[in-house]
Amino acid sequence: MHDLGTLPPPYNTGSVALSVNDLGEVAGTSGDHAFIWRHGHMTDLGTLGGPDATAVAINNSGVVTG
Repeated sequence: MHDLGTLPPPYNTGSVALSVNDLGEVAGTSGDHAFIWRHGHMTDLGTLGGPDATAVAINNSGVVTG
């Protein structure tokens, strides 16, 4: 188990990891934004212009779906 942290305010209401690939990269959601976690850092993927987003899967090439 590893604490991934959260995105910075105002999106830091918690985070949920939904998928991990063989390289240890993680896709999930933090607040209302999707994120990818790799190399020890969480990157905000935003909402693609909508009110919220969730990254639900990541493959071994780093491609995220949501």
